[in-house]
Parts: sequence; structure tokens; C-alpha cells
Amino acid sequence: GYLISFRKHPENPWNFEKLFQVGWATHEGIGALKKLVKDQKNFLVIGPTGCGKTSIMNALLLETGERCRSVIIEDASELKVPNALSSKLLTRVSPFN
Repeated sequence: GYLISFRKHPENPWNFEKLFQVGWATHEGIGALKKLVKDQKNFLVIGPTGCGKTSIMNALLLETGERCRSVIIEDASELKVPNALSSKLLTRVSPFN
């Protein structure tokens, strides 16, 4: 048979203040992450299921502003593109494998 799954994304994604309030990171850790964005460094967010990758990426994308280009590569579309300069790529299984 068929299986359909719906996932509702929050209207207000995680930001650094919310992450600090729930104890996800210290002010120093959040400052280091904000510096990565401010200095326009390339970085990867990697981890197992449920560790907070989507939450931290939403917070980081809110920090990018309108002049920073982000290229988002996801298996499932969960992140919002932060501005018109940014792009999203979704992975797919190749039909040729």
C-alpha cells in the first residue's frame, strides 16, 4: 500500500536566543558560530539524527543578512532560503545506480 507522511515546519524557526535558553550552547559557543557567518567562512553542519542540525542551521541562516550567499544542500527540504542570493539543492537517488 501507500504511505504518506506530512511534516509541519515551525512558523518561528530556532534562533540563537532560543538555543541558549534551552541550554544547547553557551554564549561563547554561539559567538563562535556567529563569527563564522560574519567572516563568511565555509563550514559543514554534520551529525546524527536528532542532534540539532536543522535548528542550528536555521539560527545561522537568520544571521546571514541580505548580502551573504548560502548554498543549502539537503536530503529533505527543511530549511528556508534566507535571501534572494541563496540557493537550495536537494539530493536524489540516481536512477543510473
